Amino acid sequence: MNKLKLYATAIFSELFIPLSAVAVECGDTITSPTTLTEDLICAVTEQDQVVLTVEGPSGLLDMGGYQLTCIDEDNLAEAAILLNGTGAQVFNGSVTGCRDGIVALGEGSHSIYSMTLTDMFGDLIYVETNNTVVRDNTLSITQSGDGAELRGDYNTVTRNTIIDIDNSGIELRGLFNNISFNTISGSGNQGIEVNGQFTNVFSNIVTDGLNDGIAVGEGDEFDNADFPTVSLNHVSGNVGLGIPVRLTSNTLITQNVVESNTEGGIGIFIEGSEFNKIVRNTSLNNSPYDLEDDTDPGDCSGTNTWVFNTFATAEPAWNKVNL
Repeated sequence: MNKLKLYATAIFSELFIPLSAVAVECGDTITSPTTLTEDLICAVTEQDQVVLTVEGPSGLLDMGGYQLTCIDEDNLAEAAILLNGTGAQVFNGSVTGCRDGIVALGEGSHSIYSMTLTDMFGDLIYVETNNTVVRDNTLSITQSGDGAELRGDYNTVTRNTIIDIDNSGIELRGLFNNISFNTISGSGNQGIEVNGQFTNVFSNIVTDGLNDGIAVGEGDEFDNADFPTVSLNHVSGNVGLGIPVRLTSNTLITQNVVESNTEGGIGIFIEGSEFNKIVRNTSLNNSPYDLEDDTDPGDCSGTNTWVFNTFATAEPAWNKVNL
């Protein structure tokens, strides 16, 4: 075999590094591709508040379909699984009983996928880094946290099922995050809470929450949710508003279906919410209004644009032809 063929063979073989099926113990730091071989039950103490650490770039944990359970009566666990460094991965398993579930720190570019996280005290997934992907997970039941909380930039949360979260299904505070194709129901607070700039929220189903469906800005001057795009979502049956915009500017809300929300459909609130565009949405059967602009003086002279929407009730009572 000539040198060129030998070199090509070596490069090709490196793409298929086998996972090590070794016994993983509580408190381990995983620095190479590893597969869990059995369920793991770990007691959390003040001295050991991280159950497992996966350290990138070479750390990878295939849970093998097994479950990690925390014995954490005092809610001490800083993370059931901590992803650190660059490019760490965890997938194909479940986590239960901890204070916080999977926490992504370090330089970022981590992957969290095909996991089931349930019955925890705090956040099921917490991302404080950039370029991390959270996909195809099932997240359910917290006592006080969020389903997924993002405080980094350029992260992607997609194709997750998020059910019965005490706080928000997804909370966002970074820049340029993408939230798509998630199904979120029964959240105690907002289904999706947007408090970061240039967020893209599209093709999600948000239903039956105890507060707003997709909340853009919280009306807090210290938060900045400007320049988001909210499109192609189905928001229904929430106790609060469907899609409220609060103290946020340059929002594009387009092609959403917003229906049967108790406190209203699509609304803009608080002076300073300017230059928002609400275009080609269907907002029906919301009470008291399908569309509402609290910042408009009442003569449609405000800075927000409402065009080509389908609705029955509005405040101010605009001409339907113009909306």
